[in-house]
Amino acid sequence: MEGYDLSREWRETVRAFSGTEWATIYEFPLTMNGCSLQRFYVRWRAVNEQSTVQTTFVSVDDIVLEGPVDGAAGWMSGYGCGQPAFRMKSSTDESTLTDVVVEVQQWNASV
Repeated sequence: MEGYDLSREWRETVRAFSGTEWATIYEFPLTMNGCSLQRFYVRWRAVNEQSTVQTTFVSVDDIVLEGPVDGAAGWMSGYGCGQPAFRMKSSTDESTLTDVVVEVQQWNASV
């Protein structure tokens, strides 16, 4: 990506529950200042294929930064003021949770 260098890549698993609480990645490197100095590309997939997950980016205080999107898999990108967040919306097998496999690329502004 022009103007940015790939800093690191990693994979996490997040447990998303039904309800109103957002599940996030432990110690995700978001910031409250200099948000445009880093960018994230995120791919995700619900392990339970019968479930629908809502996903978005949230701030440090869990404020939703973008309208949630529903699905069983997808991708998203955002700047450093937000972190990916997940919650289970529904399931055809009546589950109340699903694990979500998340792959993250962190890009930092190049000098």
